[in-house]
Amino acid sequence: AFRPDVVVVQQCRHHLNRPEYLADWTTVLDIDDADFLDPALTSVLERMARQAEGVICGSRYIRNWALPFNRHATVIWTTMPISPLVGGGAAPEEEPVVTWAQSSPLGYPNELEFVREVMAEVARRRGGVRLRLYGWQGDRDHPVLADLAAKGVKVDLLPFMPYDAFVSSLATAAVGLSPIIPEGFS
Repeated sequence: AFRPDVVVVQQCRHHLNRPEYLADWTTVLDIDDADFLDPALTSVLERMARQAEGVICGSRYIRNWALPFNRHATVIWTTMPISPLVGGGAAPEEEPVVTWAQSSPLGYPNELEFVREVMAEVARRRGGVRLRLYGWQGDRDHPVLADLAAKGVKVDLLPFMPYDAFVSSLATAAVGLSPIIPEGFS
């Protein structure tokens, strides 16, 4: 009804984000997760990437996947406007915070294991570090948490929260992790 000039398709997880429904419009595919590793979405994303005028990619890894299907695949990070920090940053006496802002850490076991290994090595090399995990749905005695504590990593488990509170919580992080493990993608 609106006859848009361009349709920006963000991911293809929704069943209506399909190339056959958008054949009459100019489309741009915006993909920031490696959904193409999910067998249920691989062919959908390939078809959408071929049909699109361009592909906005959230990383070089995703761009490298998209290039065989669309020569206009470009890494562009889309985000919210930068806002001034309110009291931002950790106090000097506190440990630097490393965050893995995954909405379901236990749903990505390979990536969780990688984060555990990285944090154990960081603690070994420098000590005094804190890992912040969001949306933890598991037991607080989980073996990964116990192992991190034994290696000297303090872990903060934060619940799901409104988006503005989430973004505000990121202001105190020193480093954010965003691992993608393509082999055996969780």
